Amino acid sequence: MTLHIVSTIVFLTFINGGLPAKKCPSPCDCYASITDCRNVGLTSVPQDIFLQTETLFLSDNQLTIIPSIAFRSLTSLTFLDLSKNNIIPENDTLDYVSHLLSLDFSENNIQTIPTNIFQVTTKLVWLNLANNQLKSLQNYIIRNLRSLTYLDLSCNSIELQNNTFEGLYSLDTLILSGNKLSSLPTMVFYTISQLRILDLSNNNLTYLPKNLLAKKDNLKDLILSNNKLTGSLFPVLRGLSSLKYLYLSNNRITTLPPFPLESFPLLEKVTLSQNFLSVLNDKLLNGLHKLRVLDLSGNAIAQLPKQFFQNSSSLQYLHMDKNLFSEMPMLAGLQNVLELTICCSRIQQWPSEVTVSQLESLETLDLSNNLIVNFDLNTVSNNTKLNNVLLTNNPICVNSTLSVDKPLNCDN
Repeated sequence: MTLHIVSTIVFLTFINGGLPAKKCPSPCDCYASITDCRNVGLTSVPQDIFLQTETLFLSDNQLTIIPSIAFRSLTSLTFLDLSKNNIIPENDTLDYVSHLLSLDFSENNIQTIPTNIFQVTTKLVWLNLANNQLKSLQNYIIRNLRSLTYLDLSCNSIELQNNTFEGLYSLDTLILSGNKLSSLPTMVFYTISQLRILDLSNNNLTYLPKNLLAKKDNLKDLILSNNKLTGSLFPVLRGLSSLKYLYLSNNRITTLPPFPLESFPLLEKVTLSQNFLSVLNDKLLNGLHKLRVLDLSGNAIAQLPKQFFQNSSSLQYLHMDKNLFSEMPMLAGLQNVLELTICCSRIQQWPSEVTVSQLESLETLDLSNNLIVNFDLNTVSNNTKLNNVLLTNNPICVNSTLSVDKPLNCDN
């Protein structure tokens, strides 16, 4: 269940004063238009649910079969949570809930979706089918859901077709994480032009078709983490001018093409951690004037170009842990960074030209698990906001006669 759905329910409870409903099935809890029957051992849908119920929670029970008449009297029902059961949905399961806006069918071990189950629920805007055993989702089953904005199909084994999402013209968020996908049809996303969030993480993708993301001018959040993608994916991303968040962690990227991020001027967060990068172009971050978060951890980077961060004044969180640095990289241009982490590398030296005093906003500096023997307190003495320099598991914490005092921290 997404945060905005939960918030809406809490708000509705609040404005109704949290007053108990006139009629409430045992052993459920009822307040105003909300009937909460979560985790109460139900084996069937209660027959005496308050008729004005708008939000009905039936999750985490032992429901299997839901007869067509189960919701017949609930003409005001707009939110229905049937997650964490063992429901076998049938064509007429939702026949009497034509005003339904949100439906949660996740974690039910569903293997197939009946052909006509969504025939009358054309007003649906939010649908969760995650954590089931779906192997396919035929287009004719969902194509009439033209108001649908959110669709979660994560943790299934769905094989996608070019027309799988045809007709979902309002779709804003599509989650396909954990579907064992090894390839994608070229035109699978072609008709969903309103897409803003696309999650393809935790699959087995090795490449993306050239025109996969064509006409995705509204895409803001692209999650490709935990796949087997290489640097060849970047040309496929060109044209995503609205992109703000790009997640590429835990792939097989060894090299980056020239200026791979130049067409994303609105980027605020980029994760490239857990790849095989060793060399980065000195102009990699040029033009990214809104970039706030950059994660380069878990690569094989031993050195960065001296001017690498020169135009990165917007950066606030920079993570470069678990690389091969033997000395501190140049930090010029990071005057607004709040958190800088370079733990678990091989840093021994601190070149005199590398100064932390320029990092005027720095609050946390993590240098733990390196090979630092000496640390000049003057290096950080002018940073009034710096309250933690983590030096845990460095030789300085064992052998140095330097008085390790705040903000220097050798504690585990």
